[in-house]
Amino acid sequence: MSDPTSDQESLRSSVREWVKIAEEDLRVVDITLAADPPMLLVALFHAQQTGEKYLKAFLVWQGAHFPKTHDLKVLLELCLPFDEDLIALRPACFRLSELGVEPRYPMPGPPIGLPQAREAEADAKLVREAIRALMAEALDEG
Repeated sequence: MSDPTSDQESLRSSVREWVKIAEEDLRVVDITLAADPPMLLVALFHAQQTGEKYLKAFLVWQGAHFPKTHDLKVLLELCLPFDEDLIALRPACFRLSELGVEPRYPMPGPPIGLPQAREAEADAKLVREAIRALMAEALDEG
């Protein structure tokens, strides 16, 4: 029989690892947008990664299994049974989800500009704040 206290600490440790990596991704967004000139494609990719890792941290916290995916739309749907208020993240997750792969390769269409990168940064921070508020206990913030 496993020790519930030990299991809970193991879960917290796993959540903290996901969050640590998500925070590093967000730091990359900040650094690349502050560069002269800004590194927009790198910022977009890491904004998506921030959202992805925060959603996965939440799923780990809930003890939920999730597929190997970079699709924030899928991950958000898996989060909703645990907190239906996360539906408010749907627009941000849909926008971020498109940034995981596409901006990393040449694409047709208008070039990506600083406004789109700032929107991705704001979306990543929105996901971050919502998930951190729900996991305050795991992060020792509440």
